[in-house]
Order: sequence, then structure tokens, then C-alpha cells
Amino acid sequence: MVAAVASHAPDVVAIETTFVSVNAKTGIDLAELRGRLRQVFEIGGIDVELVAPGTWRKTTIKPPARSKRKELKALSKAYALQRYGVAVSDDEADAIAIATHVAAARAAV
Repeated sequence: MVAAVASHAPDVVAIETTFVSVNAKTGIDLAELRGRLRQVFEIGGIDVELVAPGTWRKTTIKPPARSKRKELKALSKAYALQRYGVAVSDDEADAIAIATHVAAARAAV
């Protein structure tokens, strides 16, 4: 991972926070992973932005209230295709929307 980060030299890395996990072990595992990732990036001098799912969705895909997971994923994919002309997986589309949110927020400061 260190080599990949070094080769791309990002200014900032966005990490999505999680909704409350039903499974306690999964919640703990995700928190540990998020902490380790933050440590790696911060040691490398790269800013880390933690972004809540509801925050990036409101500024990018703008879902209707109480949208289901399948609907949210479809909105993210449509957003990536419409805004950037790329057909990508659900997770890649979310990453694109999160990155767009962080870039816009940093530009506004």
C-alpha cells in the first residue's frame, strides 16, 4: 500500500465513516482498519478526510429520503456516468462521489 500511495502522491485521502454496524465485531474491525489507514497516510504527510455517508450523498447524488441501499448504489453509478462519463462498479461509483464531495469542500475553504 505504501508503494501505491507513493506512486500516486495524493494530497488528500477520503475515508467514508460507517453507519452503526449491527454486528459489533464488524464495527470494531472497520474502526481498526480506518485507524490504521489514517496512520499510514498521516505518516506519509497526506491529509485524511473522514466523510459520513449522508454528507457526501447530499452534495453529490442527492437521494430521496429513505432510499434503500440498491437505490443509493444505482444513483452513485448514474452520477459517475453522467458527471465523468465512466461506467464503474457500485463501490467505484461511491468512491468517485466521495472524492468529488471532498474536492468541492476543500475548494470552498
